[in-house]
Amino acid sequence: ATCTDVDECVVDNSPCEDQEYCLNNEGSYSCKACDQSCTGCTGSGPNECKNCSPGYTLEDSTCTDVNECDLGENVCLRENEDCVNTPGSYKCTCYEGFEDKDGECVLKEAEKGAEVEETLQTEPESHVEIGRA
Repeated sequence: ATCTDVDECVVDNSPCEDQEYCLNNEGSYSCKACDQSCTGCTGSGPNECKNCSPGYTLEDSTCTDVNECDLGENVCLRENEDCVNTPGSYKCTCYEGFEDKDGECVLKEAEKGAEVEETLQTEPESHVEIGRA
């Protein structure tokens, strides 16, 4: 008599968690994590998703990152702030030379000093001669 492998993964109720898929091994199985773009999956990668995670959209049978910065609506509303796309989301960061202080993007102290110095250098020099006749 020969022994044959039982595929534990073909059952309707997967032995794995919701965010995992079942991978059959000889005599056993293992559970692997779904791609971050998936909410539930049947295998590895963004093309094996049951549903797409928030921040992802289904394009050509693959869950693809939504670039929230290119949606046409301004998602970063503070002054001197830029939108940076991240996998499944986005973040708002202060422009270069600015820093976040109490919820506002303000000019960094070092930048302020350079700006003042620049202003001083561009002011026309005035010479006042005293006591010459």
